[in-house]
Amino acid sequence: MKDKLDGVRLDTPSSRRGDFAKLVREVRWELDIRGFEHVDIVVSGGLDEYSIPPLIDAGAESFGVGTSVTNAPVMDL
Repeated sequence: MKDKLDGVRLDTPSSRRGDFAKLVREVRWELDIRGFEHVDIVVSGGLDEYSIPPLIDAGAESFGVGTSVTNAPVMDL
């Protein structure tokens, strides 16, 4: 699967109350030491324009931002 893996998705809604940037850094480190430097980290889960810059600094490359760009009721289960 090494060459076929293109990305991993991390979804940490606010209910987890963790340090999302720290999680991204840990996953990036784990991927890199195992030879998966080419694999992108995709993050989602309660993101907005304020939460994205620290995630970029941590190594995330793609972002799912559904809740912050819609007026629909939030269902963060």
